[in-house]
Amino acid sequence: MKTEAEVKRELKLSDALSEDAHDRVSDADASFGLDEFIEVIRETNDEVLQVEELKTHVAELKEDLIRYFTEIVEEYELELKVPAESFHPKEKSSNIQTVFLNKSGIISYNFKDGSVKSHRLSDYQPSELMTIFSVAMPHLREALGAKRKDYEEMSNRLSKIKKYLTFLKEKVKSQKPAAQP
Repeated sequence: MKTEAEVKRELKLSDALSEDAHDRVSDADASFGLDEFIEVIRETNDEVLQVEELKTHVAELKEDLIRYFTEIVEEYELELKVPAESFHPKEKSSNIQTVFLNKSGIISYNFKDGSVKSHRLSDYQPSELMTIFSVAMPHLREALGAKRKDYEEMSNRLSKIKKYLTFLKEKVKSQKPAAQP
């Protein structure tokens, strides 16, 4: 017959073995869950890297678009005035009166109450910037067309003047006596 101490010892050992078996099952489940968790982390890291790469690329393209626009405006000394209706054609209640874009990449909103708010184009999200440029580019094209007409007119005037300058130059040459040796 077993003593009470031996029975207690066996019960403790039995409990320990059953807990150990339960822990081993839990460890197996946990390791399987851990592997899945690690895989999700890897996939998440890959997504983060791809998002960051695309975010950087979009930011570069956004800056290229702004630079394209501002270099044209600066080179030809333009300031674009865009009617508010171009931005919100269906919103009659819009408080914006006029929008200006300049060579510094600043967009200024003139409100009907006389106030003005200005923002850098670079402060806008790419989708907002696309909306602004989709409205502003036709006005840029018109401004460039007007600038071209100004240059054509000036070119025609100067060409007419040049004709007389050339005529005078030839007349002066022909009237000079030939140089004697």
